[in-house]
Amino acid sequence: MFTNVKDGFLAELKSIDDAGLRKRERVITTPQGATIRVAAGPEVLNFCANNYLGLGNHPRLIEAAKRSLDSHGFGMASVRFICGTQDLHKQLEGELARFLGFDDAILYTSCFDANGGLFETLLGENDAIVSDALNHASIIDGIRLAKAHRFRYEHLDFKDLKAKLDEAKAVGARRILVATDGVFSMDGDIADLKTLCDIAESYGAMVMVDDSHATGFVGRTGRGTPEHCGVMGRVDILTSTLGKALGGASGGFTCARQEIVDLLRQRSRPYLFSNTVAPPIAAIAVTRERLALSDHAAASFYFLLLPPDLLSPLGDLGSPAAAFLESAFTGLDSGFAASPLPASALGPSAFASLLAPPDASPELFASPPPLSALAAFLYDSER
Repeated sequence: MFTNVKDGFLAELKSIDDAGLRKRERVITTPQGATIRVAAGPEVLNFCANNYLGLGNHPRLIEAAKRSLDSHGFGMASVRFICGTQDLHKQLEGELARFLGFDDAILYTSCFDANGGLFETLLGENDAIVSDALNHASIIDGIRLAKAHRFRYEHLDFKDLKAKLDEAKAVGARRILVATDGVFSMDGDIADLKTLCDIAESYGAMVMVDDSHATGFVGRTGRGTPEHCGVMGRVDILTSTLGKALGGASGGFTCARQEIVDLLRQRSRPYLFSNTVAPPIAAIAVTRERLALSDHAAASFYFLLLPPDLLSPLGDLGSPAAAFLESAFTGLDSGFAASPLPASALGPSAFASLLAPPDASPELFASPPPLSALAAFLYDSER
């Protein structure tokens, strides 16, 4: 009976409250954008969203969604291998794979599911996973599902990575996979994939990168951390999301070598036993690929968002725009020098959560800013 456990749940909630860590949802009443309106509050500058290219409310994407409702319907009501695959899904998988330079891609309902269905499918009790200590929660949870040996190396510490790879070799691991975020969302720093790939290859290990906070806007043409680090073709597996720079709706994917994708289609449980993304989302994503993810279009979006005197290529992480914004946050421990994701350490979590409580009608939300919000902030400040 619930009455037997209720007090325990209440005690856990109280401990969260006492630590100042209860998460509260801020309700907005407008579409996602550089400016949004908070329920019963003013219009605010939005520095919270992962809408890095400002595509979350793009009119062409909205029109694509409307058209797909007429042509392909609202939902699939089936998993992929029964009758839940439309031409839109296959088209999107093909475009993602081509753009990111992989053999094939496989869609999931989120990148969390992509990571959740990856490790246990590919790695068994005779294998090993070597993971960065600050990897995303979805990688951590995905690894927990696998029976493989697990090793965690200190964040971006390649000496420790080698030590953990030595341990993996010592246990006789058949397959070894090194897993890392591309851009680490909490700190904004970028994994040195060139060094990581060099080390992994010397040990005969595969490399997996979660590039959710890089796909579409990191790298000279938006192809993410592998492009930025010059290792396209050397990463074996890349997971990412449609829920951030690529429109912000939902959906995730895994790009990989053909044999890996083929095996995921046969055995990855989140793929096999969940409906895939709805047709309007797939249609928007396909449009998004053509709109924002060609050789030059990702940079073109950047050009559209910033005033001419503040323009710099996507690959230039020491841009005038970043320097200007960093100067506005003097005194904070920020990660501007590493990536286009400015991460500012405000202090303990409890303190940071007090800066913008949901009922305080703040004048801006804070977190990694979408480029459109950054542009609005910079342009108004310059004027």
